[in-house]
Amino acid sequence: ATTSSGIWADNNNTAIGVRQALLATADDASAIFAVNESPSGYPTIWAVQNGSGSNAISGFSSSGVGVDGGSSTGNGVSGNGVNGVYGSGSSNGVYGTGTTTGVYGLGSNYGVFSYGNIGATGTKTAVVALPDDRVVSLYAMESPENWFEDFGSNQLSGGVASIELDATFAQTVSPEMGYHVFITPNGDCEGLFVAQRTATGFEVRELRGGKSNVAFDYRIVAKRKGLEMLRMENVGADHDTAEAIRQQLSLRASHSPKFVLPKLPEHAKAQTSKH
Repeated sequence: ATTSSGIWADNNNTAIGVRQALLATADDASAIFAVNESPSGYPTIWAVQNGSGSNAISGFSSSGVGVDGGSSTGNGVSGNGVNGVYGSGSSNGVYGTGTTTGVYGLGSNYGVFSYGNIGATGTKTAVVALPDDRVVSLYAMESPENWFEDFGSNQLSGGVASIELDATFAQTVSPEMGYHVFITPNGDCEGLFVAQRTATGFEVRELRGGKSNVAFDYRIVAKRKGLEMLRMENVGADHDTAEAIRQQLSLRASHSPKFVLPKLPEHAKAQTSKH
C-alpha cells in the first residue's frame, strides 16, 4: 500500500484545449476504471474543486448516461452540498432505481425539490411516525383540476356574517373566476347559505330570515392562479406505458410497502443533528 497518490496530475494552464490535468479516452472500453479495497471507507474517486462556479465532477453523454453509479449495499450516487445532487437533461435530469428507494434526498429545506411538475404512477404519501413506533402512510387527495383550499370559523351576528378571504391565499388563486364555499353550522339554526361572494370575500346568512348568532365552519376551494383551465391533461402515453402503470398499481394493491430509512452518510447525520 502507498501513503500517497497512486496517480497524481496537475495542470495550471488555463488555455482553451489544455485544461485537463488527467485525460483518458477509450474506443470501446472504460476510459477510467477504479477499484478501492479500503476497509476504512475512503472513496474510490475523490474530487475537489477549489475554484468558483465549476464542478468537482462533471459528466456528459450525447446519447447515454452522463454520470452512472451503482452499489450492492449502499448508495449508487451520493452528493453533499447546497444541492446534494443536481441534474438536467432533455429526458431525465436525475434517474434512480433501488431495491427500497429510487431517489432519496435529505435537506434542511427540501429533501427533494422539483423546478417543474412532479408525476407519480402511485400514491403521493406522507410517512408519519406514531408514538407507539408504528409508521403509517397518509395520502394526498387527487383532483381533475388544480385547486387550493382554505378553512376557517366564524359566527353569525343577528343572522349574518361577512368573511374576507385571507389576503395571501387570495393571491395564490383566481377568486374572480369564482370559488366554492362549504358551510357547516355548529349549532341549531334555520340553516345557512352564501348570500353573495366577491373576489375578496363572501357573506353568510341564515335561512328564512333567521336572526341567530350560531357559529359555523367554512371551507373555501378556488382554482390555482395560472392553471385555471387545466383539467385532466393528456400526457400522451402509449399502450406499453399504460400497461406498465396498470401492472405497477396491481402490485401496489397486493402488498403494503415496507419503509426502510436509508443509512445516512456521516455528513448527513451531522446535518440532521443541528436541527
